[in-house]
Amino acid sequence: MSAPLPASITDFVNTICNMIDTFADSVEIACHVNADSDVCELSIFPITQEVVGGPNDGQRMQPPFSLDVMSALLTFDHVQSVRWKSAPFADDDELGNHIVIEGDVAGHQVWVNLLSRAPDRFETQPRDGLAHRV
Repeated sequence: MSAPLPASITDFVNTICNMIDTFADSVEIACHVNADSDVCELSIFPITQEVVGGPNDGQRMQPPFSLDVMSALLTFDHVQSVRWKSAPFADDDELGNHIVIEGDVAGHQVWVNLLSRAPDRFETQPRDGLAHRV
């Protein structure tokens, strides 16, 4: 992405991320942004964590989380569709199972992918600087 995100989209991402309940201390929520077209695609997911101490020390775990989807829908100016994707469609589909919300935010067409887990390439840290510790 060459241009910075509009402040309205950054605020939107912050609002969605702050709605996520992680049930654990210090879980980071990341957002990968693809805004190379007329649509701003946002993939939001928890960062995989390493267990420190105890019998599972050193193991990587996917932190559980919950999101009130109805509240998330209300953050859009207009929602065009909401879909659940139950599994990857192909071997190279890194999004896996997730909810997709398509709509408008402050005059921008936005697709939000609410991922159940971090894609492999983002497993340890966000790349866009949009991360939240909740």
